[in-house]
Amino acid sequence: MFELETKIKETAHKVDRLRDYERQIEQLLRMQKLWWVARSLDAIADSRHCREIDTHKFNEQTQLLEKMQSDYQGMKLLLKSYEGSLNAVRAEAKCVANSRNSDLLLTLSEGAQRSRGSPGSGTFYDAPRRG
Repeated sequence: MFELETKIKETAHKVDRLRDYERQIEQLLRMQKLWWVARSLDAIADSRHCREIDTHKFNEQTQLLEKMQSDYQGMKLLLKSYEGSLNAVRAEAKCVANSRNSDLLLTLSEGAQRSRGSPGSGTFYDAPRRG
């Protein structure tokens, strides 16, 4: 029995040291788990932050697209207005051209009548020139 007590005393400090090591390992494992949890929470927070940034960018792009669509609609209306003005100017130009053509035809016909009335003139158009 004395030998057993001696062996226990000799190995007691080794057992205590092993228990200390086990506690340290458990503490380190807990710290590692906490670190992983904290890192995961940071990742989640970062992803939420990234989602918020993405949502903000999406909203900005949506607003930009809406503005561009509005500008496009305005340009379409402006183009229709310009086309209407162009058609009106073309119609007026056609009327002016028709009026000049009819004036020219009238002048030509008057000149033809004069040339028929004066024998020997031999010219088709003797109308006075307009300035």
